[in-house]
Amino acid sequence: MKKIVEDLIKRLDYLALKLRESGFDNWALSSIMDIKEEISHSKTPIGFSRRIWDKYVLIVLLIEEAVKIAGRRDYDYVVYNLIPSLREQIREFRDMLEKTHLIERIQLALPLVLGVIYGLIKIVEEGLLENLYLFIAIALSAIAPILGQIYGLIATGILGVVFILLGGDLSSILTGGLLLVVSGLYVYIIYFTRSHKFALKIQEAIEGVDKAVSFALEKTSIDVNKAAGELINTQGFKVEQAGIFAFIDPMELLMYKARILLAHRPVITTQQNQ
Repeated sequence: MKKIVEDLIKRLDYLALKLRESGFDNWALSSIMDIKEEISHSKTPIGFSRRIWDKYVLIVLLIEEAVKIAGRRDYDYVVYNLIPSLREQIREFRDMLEKTHLIERIQLALPLVLGVIYGLIKIVEEGLLENLYLFIAIALSAIAPILGQIYGLIATGILGVVFILLGGDLSSILTGGLLLVVSGLYVYIIYFTRSHKFALKIQEAIEGVDKAVSFALEKTSIDVNKAAGELINTQGFKVEQAGIFAFIDPMELLMYKARILLAHRPVITTQQNQ
């Protein structure tokens, strides 16, 4: 998951560069840097979820759309409209990451907590002297997660082995076997997500997103003024004449609305074709 966060940071850096080259003001540049700072310090979970991936793809689409439009004349207002949307999507993405990270931490710690509770109950029932080695194992296991997630999982497995060897009853053997299996499974998941093979899979997925976004945002040969005029002349494309709109030149507002539609046309067309 950390890799897709790094990818978003690179894309935001490139967007800031394009905005600077296109002469955008300090508000736009500082906004992009603030967005980058928000996501840079987010805590990332180990595993993936469909909701997080879909949000990532949407953010990539917004960033690349802003990059494409930044180099076009008379489309500055579209970029300024995209920045608040981008900030909102980044914040939602960060919240998803941190909530998933918290849930993972709880899931990783839960087997050890249950093992410690079971061991303490056993010590209370049978006495400390009869379970001195078990008490030492429980104490060390409780301290291990402070050193890191992997140490906590290893401690869970060791505690499971202690239950099997020193428990002396069927419930201890079953509890120890469960702790051993769960800790081994989580260690394998962590190892796999940090492997080179997994990193290649993520890179391939990111490249696939790049191709899809490039196709969605490919340039079209549109005469903006001519197309906007055709949109304005079609029936149903009107401006309200009440409230504040009564004091605005309707033709200028229609032109503004038409250009926004044209700016988003490649994305809308692709989605409709799909």
